[in-house]
Amino acid sequence: MAFTTGKRLSLSQLLEGSEFVKDLNARAIYSLAGDFVGFDYVWLDSGADQSPDFFPRPLRRPENEEDYDALVQAVDEILEITGDDGSHPLASLVDIISDWIGEWDRTHHPMAEASGEEVLGYLMREHGLTQSDLPGVGTQSVVSEILNGKCKLNLRQVRWLADYFKVPVDVFI
Repeated sequence: MAFTTGKRLSLSQLLEGSEFVKDLNARAIYSLAGDFVGFDYVWLDSGADQSPDFFPRPLRRPENEEDYDALVQAVDEILEITGDDGSHPLASLVDIISDWIGEWDRTHHPMAEASGEEVLGYLMREHGLTQSDLPGVGTQSVVSEILNGKCKLNLRQVRWLADYFKVPVDVFI
């Protein structure tokens, strides 16, 4: 495989056959107590003397939307290479970048929290259920009051719903 110095290559081109990547390097972040917090940035090393343009800039936590978009693209390209193989050498890189993307999303693209009642309505629609299909919650009129916000879910109902839909209890809390 031949590369032109100064040409920016996609991650999949760089990693094709993996003969160019000798090391995946990362700078770790630790708390003052010495606990591992995460990675600051990662970079690929071919082990050869090369132009700085040979590999794209180091992958790092996004500082703006452009960085964020580049990380999303990098994950997509890596997943094209690794597929569903969780033991692939690049699987840990996907985990690191995904953590950074998730952190950026939580900070810059927050999602509104849904109430347990809203989650119940959503799950009922997704599963094609009627208010009468949930005897563990109560009668049809009780389910109607919950969905209309006139009544809140109690702990017994939450536990039943979590078991019924096979989701964690905190989904409804």
